[in-house]
Amino acid sequence: MKTYSLQFLVATTCFKIIFEDKEMFSVFREATPRLRVFSKSSEFTFVVKKCKGEASQFEKVTRKVFNLNIPEKFFSYNYCSLTVRVLISVLLMQRNVFLFHASSLTYHDGAYLFCGPSGSGKSTVVSKIPLVNRLGDDTAIVAKHGNSFYCYMSPFDGIKMPGLKYKKSRLKGVFVLQQSRENIAVRLTHQSAYKYLIKNSYFYIYTFPREAFYSKEECIKGGISVKIQKYQQMAFPMNILKALFIKVANISLSVPVSKLKFTKDYVFTEIS
Repeated sequence: MKTYSLQFLVATTCFKIIFEDKEMFSVFREATPRLRVFSKSSEFTFVVKKCKGEASQFEKVTRKVFNLNIPEKFFSYNYCSLTVRVLISVLLMQRNVFLFHASSLTYHDGAYLFCGPSGSGKSTVVSKIPLVNRLGDDTAIVAKHGNSFYCYMSPFDGIKMPGLKYKKSRLKGVFVLQQSRENIAVRLTHQSAYKYLIKNSYFYIYTFPREAFYSKEECIKGGISVKIQKYQQMAFPMNILKALFIKVANISLSVPVSKLKFTKDYVFTEIS
């Protein structure tokens, strides 16, 4: 059977996805314009397959090759892309690379993240700035280098933001969005900041999938909870998960996290 492959960077790690379905390959390729890399060998490979059945299945073939079997009725770009992002977040956490459900942009000499549930205004905030300052619309990549955290361009948001280019910038702040009648930023306590970062991280979906992007009914129907939590028990003992949660806590200690109340006409400028 003919297959189609695509390589892309998440921070500095190269991934390859192999598709048996040409249409799905085409959509993924469209979603990662100018972000593909061919000069660097891939470190992890996902083989995405359409299958019959009721639940998605994720199996570890080798240390760096994984099969992702998705039922035909769930075989859509949104479902496949979200699943791939969750699995990538799991693989990269131990490398101090984190994926957040957030939009991101650069302003002056720093990067800023905007967290919140769907409809909170993440896309609206970044859509009002020039493309050259945008890093991502729905997924933010944060990596620790030395004692600092950096935000990388997202390789998953090319459909909404065609023309994104690979770059990184030092993370200077995180904002939790709340639509309001005024524009004001209020610094959060460390405990509140940590809670928001955890709940907006992609591995939160992996650890507590029913409380994140999908409803309980959708998780049961799609088999997400059962299959991914089974992998958690196989590959990530609780002591490792606790260590990873501590790493996310370090972000909230190192970077200011604020609640940003903003109006519909708001254009981002640095708020201290």
